Amino acid sequence: MRPRRLALAAAVTAVTAVTAVGAGPAPVTAPDPRAEVVRPLAGTQADSGVSILSVGEDLLIAGYTSAAGEDAGLLLRVSATGDEIWRAALPCGGDGAVWSIQPLGDGTFAGAGWTKSAAGDLDAMLVRFDAAGKVIWQTAYAGPLKERLWSLQVDRRGLLAAGEAAAPDGTSQGLVIRTDLDGREIFRRTTGSAPSERDFSVQALDDGGYVLAGMSGSGPREGPGYDARITRYGASGELIWSRAWGGAGYDVAHDVHRKDDGGFLVTGYTAAGDSRGTDVFLLDLSPAGEIVWSRTYGGPRDDRAVHLALLPDGGAAIAGYSQSESGDWDIVLRVTAEGGAESWSRRFGGRGNELGRSVLAGPGGSLTVLGHSQSYGPLERILLVRLGA
Repeated sequence: MRPRRLALAAAVTAVTAVTAVGAGPAPVTAPDPRAEVVRPLAGTQADSGVSILSVGEDLLIAGYTSAAGEDAGLLLRVSATGDEIWRAALPCGGDGAVWSIQPLGDGTFAGAGWTKSAAGDLDAMLVRFDAAGKVIWQTAYAGPLKERLWSLQVDRRGLLAAGEAAAPDGTSQGLVIRTDLDGREIFRRTTGSAPSERDFSVQALDDGGYVLAGMSGSGPREGPGYDARITRYGASGELIWSRAWGGAGYDVAHDVHRKDDGGFLVTGYTAAGDSRGTDVFLLDLSPAGEIVWSRTYGGPRDDRAVHLALLPDGGAAIAGYSQSESGDWDIVLRVTAEGGAESWSRRFGGRGNELGRSVLAGPGGSLTVLGHSQSYGPLERILLVRLGA
């Protein structure tokens, strides 16, 4: 079947709620940038892209590839316009992924995700590889539960990864693993005290500590009873502060980044009422974890955010996905000004589901969005979207 072009429509979304705490300026109007590249990447199997980095003028992508009901970790290098340079599938026992990648500064890279163990459960997994796709080492970190790593950072001590350890009864603990640059485990810690804790993002700090963003609560997944949870820990694992945010519904923090002033920007999604599902939120926290301001953004259906990039002007680019009027999901990119006012947003979607997973801020104000799409035939495709300044 001939691939169908994605319908590119400017999304008109509104700031639907603003807290009274440091609400920031009124929304501003800015030109809607044109998409320079909207391209599904070719593959012989179903591919999903999750994390993206710049490597010179090229792009490095991580995610997973599926065939015959089995998943393997995927590493992929493409040109700026999406032409494949190399790809590498990592053996993961039939159920695995590389969910986050980071540069090590010496021309090599590290990735975090999970792999299926010989016992049949999931183990946290880290991998180190070079710019040509050669795997230097790949290590699984066995545990008694189903352990997944969702986020990775590199600091002066080595690798710092965060995720979850899920039990058969549906409960889970937050999980943090630190290793050296050769994958040797330095420590492993569980976080949180609620029946279900999940850490989706970790931000390494200069003092050896770290900040986690995720969710905390109890009950069915995506049901009421969960708050977004942001916590700061010291280098020795001591809890410095913890901030819960949300209401009576389902609230989850998916990404956290440290700002130049020592504070933090956090994004995720929050319950917006029975008829509207969820809205995207953006929080500004002080270095002590106090809420400076918070904003939510959304339309008449579900709106979700999973990743953000800080912009030079103090704003943020937020990647995620939103339900269309027909019920499928579209990739959505939102850009805010400093203070959280929404400057513009764009939707990218076809007849199938499109999920936005990551956004990369490039030189001159360009933005790259990575996700995956079901609108290009029977196989899932990695979708690359590049927007000019």
